[in-house]
Parts: sequence; C-alpha cells; structure tokens
Amino acid sequence: MPVEHHLAHASSAYHLSGFEGRCAILGIDGKGEYATTFFGYGENGRIHKIKEFYDPDSLGGLYGALTEYLGFEMLDGEFKVMGMAPYGDPKRFDLSRLLECDGKDLRVNTQLVNCIGLRRYKKDGKGYYFSPALIDWLGPMREGDEIDDPYIDYAASIQALLEDAALKLIDHYLGDIIRETGKICFAGGVALNVKLNQRIIALPGVKELFVQPAASDAGTAIGAASYAAVQAGEKVAPMEHVYLGPRYTTEQCIEACRQHPAKPNGKCWRTPRRKPPSCWPKAIRWPGSRAAWSSGLEPWAAAASSAIPPRAEWPTSSTPRSNTANAGGRSARPCWTESRRKSSRPTTPAPT
Repeated sequence: MPVEHHLAHASSAYHLSGFEGRCAILGIDGKGEYATTFFGYGENGRIHKIKEFYDPDSLGGLYGALTEYLGFEMLDGEFKVMGMAPYGDPKRFDLSRLLECDGKDLRVNTQLVNCIGLRRYKKDGKGYYFSPALIDWLGPMREGDEIDDPYIDYAASIQALLEDAALKLIDHYLGDIIRETGKICFAGGVALNVKLNQRIIALPGVKELFVQPAASDAGTAIGAASYAAVQAGEKVAPMEHVYLGPRYTTEQCIEACRQHPAKPNGKCWRTPRRKPPSCWPKAIRWPGSRAAWSSGLEPWAAAASSAIPPRAEWPTSSTPRSNTANAGGRSARPCWTESRRKSSRPTTPAPT
C-alpha cells in the first residue's frame, strides 16, 4: 500500500515510540512529495493530521541552503553547521529576512534560498540551493576549513532561526496536545538536530520526547512498514534500541588491518585490557597514531553516534520506560541533554 512521505515519518516516530494514549507528532525535513512539515497527533494507534506546510516553505530546505553556503554538502553537512553554531554569536547577524514565521504561518524567502532553475547561484558548473542575491547580501560562500569569520556567526544565526521558528510552530499547532499529554514524538531530517531537540524537551509541558533514531529519509522504510502493519491490524513493538548492526571481535579487526592495502604496522596494534577512556592516552601517545573502540553490536541510525546512550542505559524488562532519561522530570528516548547557556558576546550590526 502507498504511504505518503511524511506519514511514513510520523509512523516511524509514533508507532515505535511505545507511547500509550494520545501524543503530539512532529515531522520536519527538506521535502517529501510536496509537504515539508507535518503537525499531528496519535491516538489509539491512528495518526491524525493537523497541519502541513509545502515546498518551497521548508525549514529543512532553508537550513540545507545555508549548509551549502557554509561550504558543506546539502543533505550531508547539516550536522557540521549545527556543530559550528555553538562557537558563533547568533546575535551578531540578523538573518530573519530569510524566513517569515509568526507561529501560524511559515514562508521562506525564495528570492534568497530554496531556489530552483535559473535563479540558483552557479559556480564551476554547479548550481546551489540559494541565489546570487544571498551572495550579494552575506558575501562569498565559505571555502575550505580555515576561514571561520564571519561564517561561524552565520551558523549560529541560522541555528537560532531554525529553533525559534520550529518552537513557534510547535506551540501553535501542538501546544494544547503537549500540555494535555506531555508527550511528543519527532522524525524527519531536522529531527537529527540535537540542539533543536534540547529546546523541545525544555518546553513547558513536555515530559517525554521520542526521536526516531533513523529520523532521515532512511527511516521512512521503517515508517511505511509500521504504518502498513498497523493498518493490517498488527501491533508494532516499541523501538527499545538500535543495536542492529554487526559485531566484530578483536581478531577480526586485526585481520582487517593485515588485509588492508596500506599494510599497517602490526607492532603498533594494541589490545587494551581496560575500558575507555582510561586506556586511550597510552594508545595515542605515538605521533600519528589513532585509537578506536568497538564493543558489541553496532548501532543502526544516523543519530546513533550523537544521540543513543550506552546499551546499559536502555530499559530492561524491569526498568520503567519513562526512566530512560530525565532532565527536570522530563524524559527522552534517545537521551538529549539540556543546555541553557546564553551568549555574552557583544552584538554587532547585521549585514546590509
């Protein structure tokens, strides 16, 4: 049976969350067939749509366009922009002209970003998801890894713009449900933005946040399957972990090194007897050396490296689900850490 893109995202979050009763459902990404943003709720296994926004009004598309401008690949480098943002000052530059959002409506300025066809900025035969007008406004796009100013502040500003717009929309369309139930589940590429997730879990009324670990389009396969299964009358089990990948022994890792074309020097191999990180300083004492730790099954999910707590922290049959993470009485699966730090850097004028 055909399943719409954002419905698959919604199902991947809601049906695998394990939430009982009613809960809010949020989906934000670049674009599905036409929709870019989904607001709804789940109840008794059914998904109800409240509101959708459509291309080109896309928070994910806007963030992706700035990802390209900052010198990374769209649909790949967004996590790098999120990582740059904390080093910058979000108040130094005002990027609000990129987006109009009052909480009820969302409109992206397509004179600057989310551009198609002849309106795209082109360089070296490649078309970008922003226009020449953005270059005229902000200056040349970032190239290489050495140039930080003013680009880290642009990253901070676009991150703040994303968070503020998303929170306004969440409050308008899902606020009543959140205040009633305390539960929200989230999927779509933007759900991999952990800084936004920190802001969501800190919202008044939010007690539990479930983020689908495979929140990107890869997770729509899970969502389509779970949605079809529910429609067929099956009960979908909650997603307790994502440790679904292969497991490698120390011997297999050493053999892989032996077979590698570079033929690493076997004398440099170490098999630490103690758990990380205490053993790592000795392992990386030699110039140019690297240390890696592999233990148990590998996690399957784009968010796994930054969002999934250790296996020991996942609930067992005797551990209440709501205890998997806690921040001021709030829980999240995967576990997001709250951050309330404020920038104290001075404000300088926005580019004109």
